Amino acid sequence: MRIALVATDREKLSSHFGEAPMFLIYEVEGADARFLEVRENPVKDQPGYFHHHDHEGGHAHGGHGGGHGMGRGDGQGRGKWHLLADLLNDCEVIIGRGMGPAAYQNFQSIGKKVILTKDIKVEDALRKFLAGELEHDERRVKWD
Repeated sequence: MRIALVATDREKLSSHFGEAPMFLIYEVEGADARFLEVRENPVKDQPGYFHHHDHEGGHAHGGHGGGHGMGRGDGQGRGKWHLLADLLNDCEVIIGRGMGPAAYQNFQSIGKKVILTKDIKVEDALRKFLAGELEHDERRVKWD
């Protein structure tokens, strides 16, 4: 099974999925993990990642691209979330420190397991995951 760790660098997990610079990809077999590659986040510097704001301003949504929870897209009507879903398509588990509700729900809807942890170090989160001890903290699903 492949897993993706949402990372600031090769040592620290990122607290914000959409703004993380990279994803560290590992192949997991039993209690062993083999590092495969770093995948750069293609949308980390783009504004409007996941669409979120109140609607009291009375604006239309025609120019937003992918619609609610999708942000601006790739010019083909696909939102940023779809770009990241494609990037992590081969990963069954995504581990990070924080994720907005739209991304969290979307990943769950396509069968991905998301684990949001208080752990900061990649090494600690990976070790706990392999031991079956990495706990998901639902409070880390938030906007901030």
